[in-house]
Amino acid sequence: MNTNKMKRRCVLYVGWCLLLATTNTLADESFRVLDIFPGNKTQDVELEPLIQIHVSDKFDPSTVNDDAVHLVQLPSKQRVPVNIGGDLGGVVTLSVEQPLQMATEYALSVTASLKDRQGRAIEPLEVRFQTTDQEPQPLRADIDDFRFEKLRLDARNGVCGLALSGDQLLACTWDGQLIVFDLSQDGTQMGQPRVLMRRQRRFNAIVSDPTSTPDRVVLWLSHDSQHGLSLGPNDFSGAIAKVTIEQDSATLEDVIVGLPTGDHPASGLTFAPDGRLFVSQGALSMLGGKPEVPETPLSAATLAIDLEHPLFQSKLPVDVRAYDGQTNTEAIQVFATGIREAFDLCWHSSSNLFAGVNMNDTKEKTPARTGLPAVNVRPSEMMLRIVEGKYYGHPNPARDEWVLLGGNPTAGRDPWEVTALPVGTMPEANFDPSLLIRDLERDKGPSADGVCEWTSEGPLQGRLLFCFYTATRGIHSYRVTADGKQVEDHQPLVGSDSRILRFGAPLDIVHDRRGWLYVADFSAPERGDSGRSGGVWLVKPTAR
Repeated sequence: MNTNKMKRRCVLYVGWCLLLATTNTLADESFRVLDIFPGNKTQDVELEPLIQIHVSDKFDPSTVNDDAVHLVQLPSKQRVPVNIGGDLGGVVTLSVEQPLQMATEYALSVTASLKDRQGRAIEPLEVRFQTTDQEPQPLRADIDDFRFEKLRLDARNGVCGLALSGDQLLACTWDGQLIVFDLSQDGTQMGQPRVLMRRQRRFNAIVSDPTSTPDRVVLWLSHDSQHGLSLGPNDFSGAIAKVTIEQDSATLEDVIVGLPTGDHPASGLTFAPDGRLFVSQGALSMLGGKPEVPETPLSAATLAIDLEHPLFQSKLPVDVRAYDGQTNTEAIQVFATGIREAFDLCWHSSSNLFAGVNMNDTKEKTPARTGLPAVNVRPSEMMLRIVEGKYYGHPNPARDEWVLLGGNPTAGRDPWEVTALPVGTMPEANFDPSLLIRDLERDKGPSADGVCEWTSEGPLQGRLLFCFYTATRGIHSYRVTADGKQVEDHQPLVGSDSRILRFGAPLDIVHDRRGWLYVADFSAPERGDSGRSGGVWLVKPTAR
């Protein structure tokens, strides 16, 4: 063949490849809807549906409003009142304020008013769906005679953590405030809440130390420098601090510093029966395959901290970056791994550690290696029974954990399988599917965050209570077996109208010994939530 002709063909081929690559890149860079639920032309949609819009990039929360996303009834085109929320990872959620009409068509619109953080408008989209013609089934369970009422104690937005100590309710906010509510005998507050601390940090979660007394309250606090955001570069700014409150004055001492931050910070804290402090350390990415923010040996894990160890009796704070290659020490143990984001932890009376885990919500992918391709999937949210030494499915190459959930071992149906992976992909050796004890999608459970146990007497005794930050935006209760290995029953808490007791964005929950609950309704417009119902709520049973 003529050499010059060959060169021209090569140049044309290379040019064509570059044009194709550029075109694909531009297409990939458009801001668009990846998935929407209900989908277009969906029939038999329930009257209080889970509405989710998964977008291709992190949205600008200031653009999440009624103009950007709205629902109308057809053919009248009358707008339906909704609560709008968002997960900064890339999910916009809607919940209806009242049940939809039966056997009626609705249109869900996403408009160019919704923008990403680069200012790009989303590609507009409209889907239509038809509601069911069946009456909803009444909510029934062994707590069916229980109804609840909400009493708002405080209206501020951004409350993300709660703790009880005697007759005081402590709250922390994502803009670095520590607040005290003095409680009366009926659970309501006496006087005005007091702000004891303001820091230029993000406070994530608090827990009361078992040694606390009325005169000397001791809290443990997780915090970092990611001001008001859950997504960002890893700056190892995560910390665990001891807060001592005496005579209306609070002092903070960092005990552990150098925890990774990234997309999910260190958050949930709880004390085990043996006295160790357990910390939920979030993943740095959505699926473990984000090269610019690689996971570390301490990320996506549950940590067990022995605060009585001599390490913590000497010079503080302890910088755990020095332990990243040897994390299973006597003082600091990686208790369990592969947990993408468990916002909260609960040691149950069955001697089991439980959490709800949030899974993938963007276009990110899993890490790839030879024989294991990178994939993008959106697994269900789930309830975990956390056991020492086990892996729960979020890949972390820094710990040589690569396979998402249960892999895809056979051509048949496998527990917690990922069908996007090649058949024959075995799960990690220490992945036990039986420890993922509930698929929370069946309960409309995206973003199961705060969790506690109802410990006082009555029909709810021993039940786990989870905040569902999106979808139902309610409190869901679960009865587990005596050994904690299975869920026996599920029941959302309902009001006097027998409908789910709803909030704006419930994030944390604590149970008072006298038989009522306190809920942190995060609902912050800065994250895309409506902000209309933010604050702290007292939830009390109205019948027994």
